[in-house]
Amino acid sequence: MTPKATVLGLMSGTSCDGVSAAIVRFIGRPPAVRFRLLYNHTFPYPPRLRATLRAASGADVPTLCALNFELGDILGKVAARAISESGLGRRGVDLIGSHGHTVWHVSPRAGRRADVGRAAFPSRPSTLQIGEPAFIVERTGVPVVADFRPRDMAAGGEGAPLVPFADWVFFGPGRRDARPRRRAGVPVALNIGGIANVTVLAPRLSDVVAFDTGPGNCLIDEAAQLASHGATKYDSGGRLAACGKIDQRLLDGLLAHEYFALRPPKSTGREVFNLPALQLDIYPSPHLVPTLTELTAVTIHDAVKRFVARGRDFRGSVESVIVGGGGAKNGTLMRRLAALFEPVPVVTTETYGVPIEAREAMAFALLAYCTHLGVPSNVSSATGARNPVVLGKICR
Repeated sequence: MTPKATVLGLMSGTSCDGVSAAIVRFIGRPPAVRFRLLYNHTFPYPPRLRATLRAASGADVPTLCALNFELGDILGKVAARAISESGLGRRGVDLIGSHGHTVWHVSPRAGRRADVGRAAFPSRPSTLQIGEPAFIVERTGVPVVADFRPRDMAAGGEGAPLVPFADWVFFGPGRRDARPRRRAGVPVALNIGGIANVTVLAPRLSDVVAFDTGPGNCLIDEAAQLASHGATKYDSGGRLAACGKIDQRLLDGLLAHEYFALRPPKSTGREVFNLPALQLDIYPSPHLVPTLTELTAVTIHDAVKRFVARGRDFRGSVESVIVGGGGAKNGTLMRRLAALFEPVPVVTTETYGVPIEAREAMAFALLAYCTHLGVPSNVSSATGARNPVVLGKICR
């Protein structure tokens, strides 16, 4: 009998702007699965919670414990509202996949010390996502799969990125008919959330390569708040970046960060890339936003050039760059990426029927579906794990 399920995916990303919810109907056993998006919406966080989440990496244990429960209750309310607004009702949703919110992530290869503010704390490889799933079950009555990263790390992996499996299903060989152009090479899926990550969609899932390139929106968002004295939480449309100039000296210094030279598999997070850690919170310049926007564009391009492309250019290596996440709405950033990757086309996930803001929530819906079926959904070639494993923990 062909398996099928309707799954709600919840994603709270490193941009700390809100919760993305997507309800997807899956038919088949992954990776040979058909899917249809039934509902998607992003629920913004109130300003107080957004600020609290951004500071959570440096929080004390009582604060972090309370925040875990508070966020879990909020995720439960979001899930209940999404189910109601979709018209499906609780009986119409079989499963919920919740990534939670990452407050700490130290990968095996990205160093044993993580910067929080200007203090460095020694740490073994570890990860922590908050947003207690028991509250989601209590609010909805639907089983929840959560805490996806630790199982991969227990198998020796980075614990991230975890979306490559979904990228391969949504945009890879199974979706070749959806591509706007046929070129030599393979497509590269790029997600620009708080952190930017790429997935190289090789013909075989076992050959897929994926890794975090570095900052996506996280530094740009913080700089936009600094430049506007808190009046705006991000650079809407890239307008601030378009108005200023790039400080080349500052950019060169930032490009020397050790993370960019690490070879994949690798992963990182906000605990490494934040303004205080980089000593940029005391840099009240109108050129900070455009410089950090250029940093994101250049490090994405350089990462693909260095670790993906064969030879001296992209011809024969990269067919297209498929962009999702909040950064895809930043016009200045997208124009810079298009110029840097020329002649390779830079398109958005919308071309493939996946809304920009829904990609990661859809991904964790798929990963939860895999957990439900007992299907491994980490990609060892991407995370560096010793073997494929079934991700997540089930809360009923």
